[in-house]
Amino acid sequence: MKRLYIIFTTLFITFQYAIANDIVIGIVDSSTSPSFFKEGVHLAIQSLNHAGGTLGKKWRVITFDDENCPNKGQIIAEQISTNKNVIAVIGHRHPDVALSASIIYKDENILFVSPGTDINLYGGTYIFRHGPNDKTKAEKIANYAFQNSFKKIIIFSYYDSYEKVFADLFSKQANDKQITIVTRKSFSSWDKNFSSMISDAVSFGTFDAIFISGPLPLSGYLIKQIREMGIMVPILGSDNLDSSSLSIIAGKSAEDTIVPSIFDPTNPTKKTELFVDDFQAIYGMMPDTWAAMGYDTVKLLADVIEKSESCDPIVIDNSLRFLQQWKGVVGSYLILKNGILIPQYYCFKRFRNGGFEFPKRLIKKDQFELIRDKTLCLPIQTTIQTLDPALVNNPGVQDMLKLLFTGLTGFDKKNKLIPMLASSWEQRNNKTVYTFHLRKEALWHNNTPITAQDIVATLKRNIQPEMLSPNTHLLYALKNAKAIHKEKTKVLSELGVIAKDKYTVEFILERPMAYFPELLTLPVFWPLPSPMIQKDSNKWTQKEIIHVNGPYNLVYQDNDYLMIFRKNEAFFVSYSNFMVEKQYHKSSMPTRSIECFHSHLIFLNFIPKKCLY
Repeated sequence: MKRLYIIFTTLFITFQYAIANDIVIGIVDSSTSPSFFKEGVHLAIQSLNHAGGTLGKKWRVITFDDENCPNKGQIIAEQISTNKNVIAVIGHRHPDVALSASIIYKDENILFVSPGTDINLYGGTYIFRHGPNDKTKAEKIANYAFQNSFKKIIIFSYYDSYEKVFADLFSKQANDKQITIVTRKSFSSWDKNFSSMISDAVSFGTFDAIFISGPLPLSGYLIKQIREMGIMVPILGSDNLDSSSLSIIAGKSAEDTIVPSIFDPTNPTKKTELFVDDFQAIYGMMPDTWAAMGYDTVKLLADVIEKSESCDPIVIDNSLRFLQQWKGVVGSYLILKNGILIPQYYCFKRFRNGGFEFPKRLIKKDQFELIRDKTLCLPIQTTIQTLDPALVNNPGVQDMLKLLFTGLTGFDKKNKLIPMLASSWEQRNNKTVYTFHLRKEALWHNNTPITAQDIVATLKRNIQPEMLSPNTHLLYALKNAKAIHKEKTKVLSELGVIAKDKYTVEFILERPMAYFPELLTLPVFWPLPSPMIQKDSNKWTQKEIIHVNGPYNLVYQDNDYLMIFRKNEAFFVSYSNFMVEKQYHKSSMPTRSIECFHSHLIFLNFIPKKCLY
């Protein structure tokens, strides 16, 4: 019996030590504003513990529900404060609740991170706000209204102090942009039938949109009744409506509701995709913004604890304020010394066909973050001197330039000649004259058409002796090209290329040439943006200026180190199997290529066999 007592006592002490040695955080969600906030937090905790914890300690969560009630939030804050193991609290999403709770956490030296915290009103040590402030959010919504030509707007706001202030902020920003507020109405939690309020509001005159500042589910009920009354104008909402429960509450009536968000689950970056995959695998649902914010907050705290090598709240506080920047599943964050964690991405999603539709993302803000499963990284073993196809003689660089520029013809995977910028062609006079018809859907990346004049101007430029093109001799197939290049004649109009009309170009050759269509696949024949070259012949290949007609755009340029290309949405061929991004890394040594391969910088490589042994 004594032995059993000793064993149980030892196990109990060990268990108590393990608990005391955990990193404990409080999570305060609200059941009255449904979201996946706590699921995001739990996913982050699970991920950290699966990796062995932080500083050798496991993470543990204590969960509460404040029901968006300031009094209950205060009681919870006081309860958490009695637990000396808790180092941080995440949550209290409603501003009024967060305000009263933040005072208690600050007095008890507990780190507090909340999207509802008003730093300006009660900030300082231990207090952090996650997300842009209300003035910024109101300004962005007003900007969206202005950009979409919503000139007359009705405002419906919930009766509480926070929603009233937010509606005031939006109204001011809208007025500054010459947007007319037709009328403004308030609703409360005891309202069930909004028809009288809605009828009264629409009686004030015509309007282009409605703005609602209020929580769910009430705002959802209001939206449903607005649609039931036949009012189909777009509805703008605050981030209160950024919830999957909107579709449950309002159903089809939520159609054309526009909501601001800092998180896009379709963002094709590695961190975001892994987060979305893991969340869906565990919960069977797409994560919402609150899930992403909860996840990022835990991961951010873990990073700071790891780097500072301390779980002391004051050390975490100081380290966090001086971190300046951080990357999470939401994207990049700017961290201000006053305690505001500002996501750099902000978008507006529109409710359509039973769910939120996100804006198309063409280019990431961070050029160096690889897009998982959609980025192809390649080595290039030469310095890139220029991106001018007429001046490039290196086969590796010429292959790279095929991402940016396309010829009238090309080769398919079986090395068969196919039309590219040209839709068709014909020959006459014993193959000494070729007429090519350009595709009208072929565009430069800025959506301007590629014309026959672009081709004529390019060839007249490339044949001139001062160009010093290493492949000028290939142009000798054209009538008078050799004479012009050797300066036997300076009359460029005599070159055997003519723009018959906007989309028809004719080539006159020196002699019969059956393989002339194949010759047009070579870089020296590729059409270039002649207006840009005429404007600045020395700088036209720089990233900020270059105009391309190939399948990719140039988005990052360092000729001595790295070139990054992203899919050109204006390209006339839509390939579903296109890699979204291609990166060329300068690698002068084969062994360096192997290092890059193992460090995941290069996913496809051409490595000499001798280096593999």
